[in-house]
Amino acid sequence: MGVFDSLLQPPERKALFMVGTGNSERKGIGCAVECEGKYYVLTCRDVASPEDAGADNEHEFILDRYCSNNPKHVGKHRLKTQDILCDDKRSFLRLPDGEVLSSHFLLSADDKKKEKVYSYFLSDDGKRAQSIDWLYDNTTRNYSLSVDRDLDRKNFLGSPVLYSDKNDKTFVVGVVGKEENTYYRSEEHTSELQSRPHIS
Repeated sequence: MGVFDSLLQPPERKALFMVGTGNSERKGIGCAVECEGKYYVLTCRDVASPEDAGADNEHEFILDRYCSNNPKHVGKHRLKTQDILCDDKRSFLRLPDGEVLSSHFLLSADDKKKEKVYSYFLSDDGKRAQSIDWLYDNTTRNYSLSVDRDLDRKNFLGSPVLYSDKNDKTFVVGVVGKEENTYYRSEEHTSELQSRPHIS
């Protein structure tokens, strides 16, 4: 089986976005989430921060949805926003009012150990995605990547860490950060958004 033979199947893959700022190249990836009727792209602060937006929000965040027909369909699947909500590790980019995404993940505030969590690594052209598992160590109580190789930052940084329950519902439980073999957990995602549903 090749590196990218394990492809995301619709609609899950359509919840992934490549994230950049202005005319800059891709800085990382994120995923669509929904909270109280508002849609956001969740990523890590290393990918999108208020500093990237500029002092007066003069720069827009460019969000290109994962598509197997890139770059042919870039214009069709491209979104832009200047609204950002951050903590010290995670960023939520709020999509314009009225924007509805058919594919998005659920947010989980549950910090209990999951038997299996996984992320996705995108190809350079953004057309393909490989599933990568996180392994839990009962001794250290930490997760680590199941692969022992370098992962290109722009193709993995900010990737959602996902968990699917027995009902096949998929939840975001964290995002990939810059620290090697670690991810930022998302216990506070839901309460953070509910406390500030409107971003300014």
